[in-house]
Amino acid sequence: MPVRAATRRDVLAAAEILFRERGYTRTSVHDLAEAAGVAVQSIYNAFGSKRGVLAALAEGIPGYALDPRIRTERDAASVVKLVAGRLAAEHERNADLRTTVREAAAGDVQLAALEQDRREGRLAAYRELARELKRRDALAEGVAIDEAALTVGVLADAQTYRLLRERGWTQARYERWLERGLRTQLLR
Repeated sequence: MPVRAATRRDVLAAAEILFRERGYTRTSVHDLAEAAGVAVQSIYNAFGSKRGVLAALAEGIPGYALDPRIRTERDAASVVKLVAGRLAAEHERNADLRTTVREAAAGDVQLAALEQDRREGRLAAYRELARELKRRDALAEGVAIDEAALTVGVLADAQTYRLLRERGWTQARYERWLERGLRTQLLR
């Protein structure tokens, strides 16, 4: 039986709230159905399982792609500022959901594969940033492309963002901290 788009949307909206508030493991399909105002069977028809609900939410998180303006910015410091701003904004929108997916992936092989693919996609974008800095002869002496990409990945991790926000940091403070960290670690 086809599932209405509104049902899918209602379930995904409820799931995003419940997974953030209770966590993935403490949220049941019954909880999702009740919060969305649908029958439990509707969730199974639409998503197949609770994992399917989380996977659908995760697919809605845009992959990180570098802002094309990094190639036209006049200097490397401006490139880093642009990247820090974009990452901070992305985290403000998606950090909680990313953390939920990561936590759920610890106990689920299929979600772990999805999370690994997303992580590799982010690292590919960070390698592109490192190559751009190297092209400009701005990458710090002795820092390889892969090391630079991992550095960005560690500093810009969603869990780091979430931890700092829980400690009272604003998005703007995180963005300044990230920019300073990226400049210190990556630039000459």
